[in-house]
Amino acid sequence: MLRTALAAALGACSRSEPHAPASAEVVNDAGVQRAVDAPDIIASAILLPGQVNSATDGTLIELVQAIDEVYEAGRIIVAAVPLARSALMVGRGEADMGFPALRIGAAADAQLP
Repeated sequence: MLRTALAAALGACSRSEPHAPASAEVVNDAGVQRAVDAPDIIASAILLPGQVNSATDGTLIELVQAIDEVYEAGRIIVAAVPLARSALMVGRGEADMGFPALRIGAAADAQLP
């Protein structure tokens, strides 16, 4: 049932259509364009005992592996790294996403824009 739901969600989020830039400016950087067109997803996983023990072990890694099995457009490549490196990888465009998302608390969340 999980695989069916994941397949449906991924089908609804097809990456085959190009996404327009958020602003009127067109990004001309060839590296960025290559990353946008690439079907593979590079995920930077924050090391978190039990959840992300390594790039191949942990509860969240098992979830990503299940998603990867139904993601037909490409592969999901996971790198397990410390928190600061994960943020840098995403910020530099070396990774498409970082996980898990960390919650800093309700009081801090309330101060966010």
